[in-house]
Amino acid sequence: MAQNQPIVGGVPPQAPLPPVVAGQIQNALIQHDRVRRTTDIPLFYGRREKDTITPQQLVFRLEKAARVAQWDNLPNPDVRKTDEFYLSLRDDALSWYNTLDNIFGFNKENWNDLKTSFWRPTHLSTRPRRFASASKTYAKSLTRPSRGSTIA
Repeated sequence: MAQNQPIVGGVPPQAPLPPVVAGQIQNALIQHDRVRRTTDIPLFYGRREKDTITPQQLVFRLEKAARVAQWDNLPNPDVRKTDEFYLSLRDDALSWYNTLDNIFGFNKENWNDLKTSFWRPTHLSTRPRRFASASKTYAKSLTRPSRGSTIA
């Protein structure tokens, strides 16, 4: 009869893994850690003084991460890329992203459209400020009479 071993934490003792299985698990963990570190996407603020990369470099890193982590094998790889992109945005860049809702028919889950809009020649760091400035100018024009008009 086998010796009764005490149950620790409610879990009965497990037999040790065969060396081949333990080696496979070890290799899988090493591979997972390598992919995780390789696909680590930096934060992007949309402010030159805070960003460590350009918009083009962020897009390039996301596409490389997709290749390394094999996101293209997912049922909808664009959604994964756009989600990872969104999660990297902060500050002015996030404000810019939120203005995309104002573009009729723009689909934020279409990676090609999103990246094209993101790296247009105008530097991202000026976009939210321009948008805010244009909004303020528009609001002032609504409250201020134009030349030649009268307020009744």
